[in-house]
Amino acid sequence: AYQWAKDGTALNTAANTSAATATLSLTNIQLADGGTYSCTVSNSCGSASSTGATLTVRNSLGTITQQPAPVAACIAQTATFTIVSDGTGPLTYRWRKNGTPINTTLNPSAATATLSLANLQAADVASYNCVISTTTCGIITSTAAALSLTTMCRCSLADVAGGASGQGPDGIVDGTDFIAFINSFSTGTPSIDPLADVAGAGPNNDAPDGIIDGTDFVEFINAFAAGC
Repeated sequence: AYQWAKDGTALNTAANTSAATATLSLTNIQLADGGTYSCTVSNSCGSASSTGATLTVRNSLGTITQQPAPVAACIAQTATFTIVSDGTGPLTYRWRKNGTPINTTLNPSAATATLSLANLQAADVASYNCVISTTTCGIITSTAAALSLTTMCRCSLADVAGGASGQGPDGIVDGTDFIAFINSFSTGTPSIDPLADVAGAGPNNDAPDGIIDGTDFVEFINAFAAGC
């Protein structure tokens, strides 16, 4: 007769009939199944026990339960991408930009579940994804999420003038923009300078709404005062 034991305790042969055979079979392995297994063989002449064999159960890599989402942000702002896995770890994260691993010395967050990109510039526009790995259980790769720069930002919207003939954005918010905005604000007509219609719609009043009113005035003055 055969009787397998784990860490010295006999296994329930009713729950696992292979525990009463020469070959023990364990299915759907979990962390709790790790341990030392041995077998006692007995007959009418007595019994003998085998040496123990250790089963080591590695932590699970799991699956990605939250993929990184696309981000639209403003120049000089901070963008974050987050990934969530149900793996039991320990997990290693490595974020990539357009398929190339990000230098974790320059940006330590590239080795965490949340990638943070500060002081955004045009060069940061790209697709970002993350590779999750464990020492023994392989890797899983997230889908890619795009980072884009939006013009619906305080500084961008307030940059209403300064280009050719004094009209059109020129990359800074200065006295030229101030004069152009005040001229348009005094008429309340976007057709005088459509770019002066800087606010009044959107979640943060940061999108044009077809009129130039007090909302636009406040938004412009805030941007002008910030020295964007």
